[in-house]
Amino acid sequence: MNKNINILIVFRIVRSFIAGYITVFLPLFLYNVLKLSLVEIGILFAIGALFQSILSFLVGYIGDKYNRKKLLFYISLLFPLSLIILYFSSNIYLLILSFVFGGFGTVGALAGGGVGAVVTPLIN
Repeated sequence: MNKNINILIVFRIVRSFIAGYITVFLPLFLYNVLKLSLVEIGILFAIGALFQSILSFLVGYIGDKYNRKKLLFYISLLFPLSLIILYFSSNIYLLILSFVFGGFGTVGALAGGGVGAVVTPLIN
């Protein structure tokens, strides 16, 4: 099998594993640790879902136009960056930025292993 395909398979497996944890623990973290209200948590997830739709389209278009490998690498860095922002900040504006970068809010994509849903058009 092609080496690049093996890398993509491992990449997808790792992201799926992380998705399982995030799907369960992210709302609990927001509610119990950051003490956000249920309305604020819902707004964060809605913003994340909205922006993932827009960004997925843009990233897919840019990936078709330019080098997909490099773009996949750089876009993949957004997810760890979003987790760092999420962990170290309780500022609502930085949390919004974290949800936009991380793809949180796209629950179906999270369960399917598409954490950071922006990378899904490039992986597929």
